[in-house]
Amino acid sequence: MRYSFLLLLFILFSCSSNYYLKNNSSEQESIFIDGDEYFVSSKPNSIVYISDIESDGKFMYFYMSVANFNDRNVTFNPVGHIRLNTLYKNDQIKSNRPMKPKDYVDLVKSRNAWIAVVGAASNGYVNSLSGYKSESYSSNQSFIVNGDYYNVTSFGTYTYYDQSEVDRRNRETNIRLQRQFNNINFRSLELDDRMLKTNTLKPGGQIFGLVAVKDISKKKKNTEVKIQVRDEIHQFIFNNIK
Repeated sequence: MRYSFLLLLFILFSCSSNYYLKNNSSEQESIFIDGDEYFVSSKPNSIVYISDIESDGKFMYFYMSVANFNDRNVTFNPVGHIRLNTLYKNDQIKSNRPMKPKDYVDLVKSRNAWIAVVGAASNGYVNSLSGYKSESYSSNQSFIVNGDYYNVTSFGTYTYYDQSEVDRRNRETNIRLQRQFNNINFRSLELDDRMLKTNTLKPGGQIFGLVAVKDISKKKKNTEVKIQVRDEIHQFIFNNIK
């Protein structure tokens, strides 16, 4: 399911809450794939379907598919053939094109790696503090002075630094960090596989993938998505539902 994957991606990528831009058009045909709704635009030589848009205020994300029914090959480039025109609540209009898939994947990877490194640095400081140990002690001494018997008890605590405990914890932290990096690399490869990339579609060919677009604010009124497939333009309107 695409939304479960996006949820995991956003948890790793950002702590901000997400919202959806919804296609509320009663005239636009929609279909359901694996339980998710996609909106359809049909032209004589191409069909496009697109999911609702999810956003965290920094990026807008959606899945889409393009099918070619021309009698010749068509090259579809998401960066060059998709445009989003967003009307914000301050009446500012901004036009954006998608990020290059590699640029977006690299950005997600670097931010997640940065989060992992900051966490490891914090753990390193905590680990260094764990080396300080305190233990209690007590002793009894008996002695005789001028024929009188005395018994003296003394007690207290002393502090020392246990470097071996710090080293042990640092080894555990390094192992966890390596696992995090391995997971980040795996997730980056998985994300890269899901991105919609430039492709030459043969007659009857179809592509499907994830599109990411830079955003500047959560305060939107609506977003218009225009998708060009050769000389045909597919248009979708999405409204802020949060």
